[in-house]
Amino acid sequence: MTLVTGRREANKMRTRTALLDAVYELLDAEGPDAVTAERLAEAAGISRRTFFNYFESVDALVASGTDDILDCVRRALSARPGDEPVLDAAYAVISELFTVEFLAEATRAWRAIDRHPGARRFALEASVGHTTRLAQDLAQRHIDPENRDPLRSAVLTAILLTAFDEARRAWLDHHDGPVDDEALGALLEQVRRAFDIVRPVFDGPAPHDLG
Repeated sequence: MTLVTGRREANKMRTRTALLDAVYELLDAEGPDAVTAERLAEAAGISRRTFFNYFESVDALVASGTDDILDCVRRALSARPGDEPVLDAAYAVISELFTVEFLAEATRAWRAIDRHPGARRFALEASVGHTTRLAQDLAQRHIDPENRDPLRSAVLTAILLTAFDEARRAWLDHHDGPVDDEALGALLEQVRRAFDIVRPVFDGPAPHDLG
């Protein structure tokens, strides 16, 4: 039974990867209007009906690449030491997670969202969900283990995600070459600068510590 389940999950992953590859290829070759459920299903070797067993819409598929990135970051953050300052933990995770290969895939996902406006709503919904879970994880491990100020934890998590997103956007706006070690270094520098800008907010005392 375990072997059958493992094989089934592997098949699902291959189909999902094939669908994402088809999205990126169609966007690059023909633009957003060419990205239809029928074309994607054909490229992945599945039926249109099966496509909708995986994703509720083409927009949801396009957004799933960015959802995967946020999920990887969230799970990696949960494994960092609990006494590590939250910005240091976040930067360490990004530095370790974002290899050249990972960044290349992330760049494809980010640019797909930019070129497919309908997918932005799904990406935003995924971001909200991850923000909620991140706020819970980071509060418990890094920001407020005693749960004295849930609002502060939520606000700080939103600031952290916004800082990363602005760094990512700034990098994308200036990046038009290959995704290589130099490109990765430029992204990490933008993230470091963004985190340094918001660091005083994280390093300052919490309101309940002021007496």
